Amino acid sequence: MMLPIDRIHIGAGRRKTEKAKVKALADSIALLGLRTPITVLPADSDGRYRLVAGRNRVEACRLLGHTEIAAGLESNRLLAEMWEIAENFHRSELTAIQRSILVGRWMKLAAKMPDAALGGHPVARTSQVAPGGHLRGIQPYDQGLRRASRALGIPRTTVERAVTVANHLTKAAQHEAERLGLAKNMRALADAAGSDGAEEQVACLRRTAERIGKRKQQLAQMKAVIAGTDKPGSVQEAFDRWFNSFDIVMKVQIRIWLLSKEAEAYFEEQEQLEQRRKAMH
Repeated sequence: MMLPIDRIHIGAGRRKTEKAKVKALADSIALLGLRTPITVLPADSDGRYRLVAGRNRVEACRLLGHTEIAAGLESNRLLAEMWEIAENFHRSELTAIQRSILVGRWMKLAAKMPDAALGGHPVARTSQVAPGGHLRGIQPYDQGLRRASRALGIPRTTVERAVTVANHLTKAAQHEAERLGLAKNMRALADAAGSDGAEEQVACLRRTAERIGKRKQQLAQMKAVIAGTDKPGSVQEAFDRWFNSFDIVMKVQIRIWLLSKEAEAYFEEQEQLEQRRKAMH
């Protein structure tokens, strides 16, 4: 059906459009016409149709001066919400916490839907659906993970982490992650979500932030040494600064390397050279 563009309601929180993409799409529509209708919910009491999918197409037609646009109705509000999540999931301003909540919501909505309804729908399309609507040889939860991965365009492992964060990360931990600058660090969030209780989750996030802070400090020290700034006063001091610029794993590896007699002899020789240079001055 054809809908007046001014009767299409674009809800808050939709992905922002990019002028270049809208212009390119408008050029294509001008040449070939609108190949795929937008999707909307049935009209509300004000006669407006809430947009489910097709924000760029709406803006492209608006740019061309069109007053109407081809649209299809999605009467199933659960499917419509799943589709809307998929449309807006990759907004750049979203944090990992916000994306995880969207993934968790998508999975809960999918669990409420009959398998047959999900099988061929654009928000959960798969080539492995058996006649009864089930994925062949796959358990329901795994099926949901695979469908979420396909619909949202993210790896299955990311879906699993997101579900863990959405279902288990406490509000206190979410606020602490924001405070510590870890709200976009999915690994840190998933690790914290695997801990029991708000206190342990907060403590886990603080430990992670501390490790990241130390690593940044080590990298800064390493860069300072490499750049030749803050010149060390001796070979030993140079070595100490270089050695301390590594994390614990690298330090252990270096210690293993330095167990050889050749390494001991080398550093003894360097110390002797340093003493001779000082004596000459």
